[in-house]
Amino acid sequence: MKQFDKNTEPETMTSEPTPDTHSALQDLPPTPLLLSVQFTGTGQRYFSVWFINGLLNLVSLGLFWPFAQARKRAFFHRHTRLGLQALAFDADPWKQFQTHLLLIGLCLLNALVYLFKPELLWLPALLLALLWPALWHASLALRFNHTQWRGLRLRFVGSVAQAYGVVLPLCLPALFGVLLVSLKVSPAWTEFTKAQMLLGPLGLALLGVVLALPWQLVRLHSFVRGGWVCASEHSELNPFFLAKAAYLLKLKMLGISALMATTFTCLAAVQARAGLDAGLAVTVVMTCLAFPLVLMPYHQAQMQNLLWHHTRSKHLRFHSALQFGELFWVNLQNWTLIALTLGLYWPFAVMRITRLRLTALTVLMEGDESSWAMLDSTAQEPLQSRHSDGPQMGLQH
Repeated sequence: MKQFDKNTEPETMTSEPTPDTHSALQDLPPTPLLLSVQFTGTGQRYFSVWFINGLLNLVSLGLFWPFAQARKRAFFHRHTRLGLQALAFDADPWKQFQTHLLLIGLCLLNALVYLFKPELLWLPALLLALLWPALWHASLALRFNHTQWRGLRLRFVGSVAQAYGVVLPLCLPALFGVLLVSLKVSPAWTEFTKAQMLLGPLGLALLGVVLALPWQLVRLHSFVRGGWVCASEHSELNPFFLAKAAYLLKLKMLGISALMATTFTCLAAVQARAGLDAGLAVTVVMTCLAFPLVLMPYHQAQMQNLLWHHTRSKHLRFHSALQFGELFWVNLQNWTLIALTLGLYWPFAVMRITRLRLTALTVLMEGDESSWAMLDSTAQEPLQSRHSDGPQMGLQH
């Protein structure tokens, strides 16, 4: 038997890597980098932006709205960090000012028609519905095209035709309501009895729109989230993968609504029969508050998780872990403090909700973002400066 010297190093079981081993290691996919999302905005900082925006909107009779939106969006971008690097927003609000004047003109036209020719109220509503998809598309392009991260500028590549395809079906219920009001206030309503025959077909059309609403909302989200590009990264969101989950969510919400309505109705009936007027009043208030405080946070949490789970690009994956319980508790505290402070707590509430929703997000990134820019010649240069949170008019460049 072979004898080993104590001073001799034992033989190891490993060997030098061969060229085949090196090639195999190089073929393995790189480990994804986990990027967390942080939001550093505070209520104290946002309060000045919110207060001055509201004051200038009031003084200018709404003309300051595009500048207020630009300042607000710049604040949120500046305090949103992805992988410890903040976003940036550098849009010129004057570009949106012309669109804002057009919307003001349409609102004034609607008011004049209602005062002098109410039976033609459907005409400005139809005009607004035909223009709204194009205006919404321009707003999306402005928001994405002026957003940067690590020197890479985002772009929105969704077309105007696609915007019309996803927005016009959502405008049908509003047009239906305006048409009914126009017929109702028309002097010929009582004489033109055939007009009442329109109620049946319009009602069926409205029912079809309501049943298709979850699918239309899925298409809307798919258009927005599947239309942004960052260098060579083009996001995708297949609406067919999300449709089943969206309809199941709507059914769950209907079930929760029915359960809550039945519970509160039975409780109110018992209290009314027992003559407990104070308890009945409390039950009525709880009924009015329970639906927005329970259903809305539940829907927001589930939809955010679903949407981000199905949004992806070639090298990016997203994950959202927003919890209903946390969102419900924060909403309950926010609305209580807003009521007690007569609305002054609003900017602090916005910061809390935004922080909760953003910090629930994580991003899985494969490779290095610097290589994306080399694959796309349209990548922009990084911003040269950062800006403060002060109450500037518009945005600084």
